[in-house]
Amino acid sequence: MSSAVVQLDGGTATVEYDPSVVSVDDLIGAVAGAPGMSGSPGAFQATAAD
Repeated sequence: MSSAVVQLDGGTATVEYDPSVVSVDDLIGAVAGAPGMSGSPGAFQATAAD
């Protein structure tokens, strides 16, 4: 598993994901579209680390 640190207006969230299944772009899209999140995917930044 890898982890991504997603920067949000209210702070950061660390999300674990399987890079062979989910790309960072997909992860950003999922976070941007998650319930309770607002803004466009461009408002989110994710950095992937193995």
